[in-house]
Amino acid sequence: MEDLSALIIMPPILFSSEAKTAIAFSNVLSEYGFVKQYGIFFEKDSISNIIRLAPELSSSLNIVDAKLKMIKGPIISGIVDYIIAKLGKLIRKVDISVNLYYTEIPLGLDIAYVIYPPSVMLYKGLLYTKYGKLRRIYLDTNIYFLKKIANSEKLVCSSYYIQSVMKENFGYNCSVIYPPIISYKRFPDLEKEDLVIGIGKYVEPKHWDEFIQIAKKVRRINNKIKFKIIGGLNYVRSSLKYFEYLQSIASDDVELLTDITEEEKWKLINKAKIILHCMRNDNISLGVEEAMAAGVVPVVFRATGSWTDITKEGKYGFSYTSIDEAANIILDLFNDENLFNKMSKLSIERAEEFSYNTFKSRLFGILKSII
Repeated sequence: MEDLSALIIMPPILFSSEAKTAIAFSNVLSEYGFVKQYGIFFEKDSISNIIRLAPELSSSLNIVDAKLKMIKGPIISGIVDYIIAKLGKLIRKVDISVNLYYTEIPLGLDIAYVIYPPSVMLYKGLLYTKYGKLRRIYLDTNIYFLKKIANSEKLVCSSYYIQSVMKENFGYNCSVIYPPIISYKRFPDLEKEDLVIGIGKYVEPKHWDEFIQIAKKVRRINNKIKFKIIGGLNYVRSSLKYFEYLQSIASDDVELLTDITEEEKWKLINKAKIILHCMRNDNISLGVEEAMAAGVVPVVFRATGSWTDITKEGKYGFSYTSIDEAANIILDLFNDENLFNKMSKLSIERAEEFSYNTFKSRLFGILKSII
């Protein structure tokens, strides 16, 4: 196969599942034969952040800055960005153009990976409450054109839940490829502890306050069970007040860890028995995927992708809708060793669906259909 090239819209390369998935996607392109990759980035330190987030992949990546700027924000930016992307592909003479930042830049291009649906299209009705009649006409006109350019024959969704959202709201069809685990580290000398973890940024949609309430309820019955949140704070400083609130209610029941290294994170994952995931509107949760690979049993809120795609509605984990229900599930798992061992093995089995090799195999199938 001759050398191939690609133009890629990359998400902000910060501590997020979207960034890690984009790095994995780029690495798969390299393995497929895309020796030239031109990335459209949204911050200055993108390349160094790639190395920090995925050092085991960075040596094989060959992505360089395309030196193209896109507009993020105004409704009309979608149309302008589409023109920029098309011109960029033409100028660089690349074989394909790929959109890995579909959430904020909803362009179909040759391949688009949908982590989350574009909010500007999904929540159009909410914008109406802020707009007058003329601005609503402006919004409707731009959304009309945006829906035309946001579709793609090779639209890929991050979960079956997101697939259903795209179909129901926009009428788009998409394949499903789960975000992959790209940096799994085993620590065979570490034994499981009576530890419950949570993984994710310190933002309100994660419902860390509920995590703390569940922890308090559990520890009133069994204070040997420890709870720790492995959270990102450096890149969500706008949520500092929320973090300070969490500190004020956590007391000695929950340890709030901030921006620890990948190695420290994986050591805690290997020690943990349960991961508690309280987010409601979630595509799937890379943090839960990672934990399951280490035999950690998921307890997730009974809604959206974490429940439907990760646990398969209870086959590979547990779900709850109330604080009492979550606390009782956690206590049952710690009190019943046979139940924990059974579910831990199922977690490892399920995690194969989230492996990098599975991600690569399915993405290769997409690439073969268009190259």
